[in-house]
Amino acid sequence: MASLIYIEINSPNLKVMLDTIPLTLAGDSIDECGEAFGEDLKHIHLLDGDGKTTAHLAWREGNFSLDSFMNSILNIQYNNHFTLELIGPQYNWEPEEATKKSLLYMSCLLKNNAKAK
Repeated sequence: MASLIYIEINSPNLKVMLDTIPLTLAGDSIDECGEAFGEDLKHIHLLDGDGKTTAHLAWREGNFSLDSFMNSILNIQYNNHFTLELIGPQYNWEPEEATKKSLLYMSCLLKNNAKAK
């Protein structure tokens, strides 16, 4: 659906942001988005989730595979921005702790992927 809107608007000023939560809930993939939007994919909300609700969780608090997401990101040669968008009452009072844990996990995975190449 999003690619149809993107094609219909057909503007050099329109860029694309994807969020791993609705992406996964819709049954889509990062690979498909990379193919559909190419260089216009400029931003990714890279989050963990439970796969059933719109919960935006810190990494390792849900059941998404960050390793799988990172492999897809490497496959599409994505070289732009990421955001951690933690949403939920569990993050209201201590958002820094969940953010630090997520960033550490992501950093370790990226380093391991870089060593493997």
